[in-house]
Amino acid sequence: MNPFAFRHYRQMITDDGTGGVPRDCFRTAIGMCLGLPPSAVPHFVDTRFHDDWRAAARAWLAQRQLDLVELPMGTDQDAIIAQIATTANDVPVMLSGWAERGDLHSVVIFNGRVYDPHPSDAGLCGPHPIREGSVIEAYWLRFLSPRLEAA
Repeated sequence: MNPFAFRHYRQMITDDGTGGVPRDCFRTAIGMCLGLPPSAVPHFVDTRFHDDWRAAARAWLAQRQLDLVELPMGTDQDAIIAQIATTANDVPVMLSGWAERGDLHSVVIFNGRVYDPHPSDAGLCGPHPIREGSVIEAYWLRFLSPRLEAA
């Protein structure tokens, strides 16, 4: 059974005028990959609820037999999109980087097209420099095998 049911959604939080709550493009992109509205996905990046948003996202995805895998893919965004378009088939892939607004952002690539959850549809404009040596990152949602879970 394929857990991916892509659907383009718009993020619910788009600006900083929300009392310090981070924008929610990350949870919206996960929801887009799974066909879930953003309200059905926890706001992982809002660390008021936990210390490590990556661990929180991975734990939530593990309950759905999925995992979050971060793959550094270089800095040529057009080449990255083309590579994902030819290798991901019909699996939606999250891609993170800088947005023109000056913040970190997540979009989804599906069947060779970039879907932006932000109302601007501006997409990404540069690499994601969060960790040392990090470049634009693609987040694949994939099946977890029972053998890997037991290891």
